[in-house]
Amino acid sequence: MTDAAVANQARASCLSRLGRLVLAVVVALPLGAQAAAPSAAVAKAEQQVAAIDARSKERAPLRERPLDGFASEGARVVAWGAPGAIEKISVEGLGERGRVLLDFYLQRGQLVAARSRRLDYGAHIMELPKDKPTPMTVVEDEWLEFAGDRVLRRRELDRELPAGDASARQRASELRASARAFRRLVDAPEPPPAQRGSCAWSCALEQRGECMRYRCR
Repeated sequence: MTDAAVANQARASCLSRLGRLVLAVVVALPLGAQAAAPSAAVAKAEQQVAAIDARSKERAPLRERPLDGFASEGARVVAWGAPGAIEKISVEGLGERGRVLLDFYLQRGQLVAARSRRLDYGAHIMELPKDKPTPMTVVEDEWLEFAGDRVLRRRELDRELPAGDASARQRASELRASARAFRRLVDAPEPPPAQRGSCAWSCALEQRGECMRYRCR
């Protein structure tokens, strides 16, 4: 092999190694950025939730409506924010053995986070002593944070769960549907003044398990 051929081969080998190194750097940088992105997005979601909670504690609710058909012993839906700019919706459903509590946090109409809790009385409500506080044992506590259509984080009873699997996507879909439905309820026009004191809201039109319209009776 001539000196020129040897030099060309060495140069090609060097360029090949350099190319692999550049490729490794190019591939590694986006992965690092992607790893950092969820953490920053989670921090942003937490800040938004904290700010919404702080404002809801300082202000009176925008709207509060009783809801029939959600729980056996009745339910109450409370919303904070402004007309057309709801920030938080809380739902309390009363059952014979416990309660269901839902909280939805919204930013510019987008769901930022959702929490679903179930409290157990330990017995039927009629079996509990009337002179003692009602026992409240948390048996379910689920928390999801969102960035648009993506689930950023999912926790259940303070245990981290996968955020990108089929179970997380299914649960996110269910919570988004509930948030939309309750948003429709609090955005529904007020009934005539004569009805407002005794009005009980119920679902008037349901599609695929989601209430599309409510009515006051």
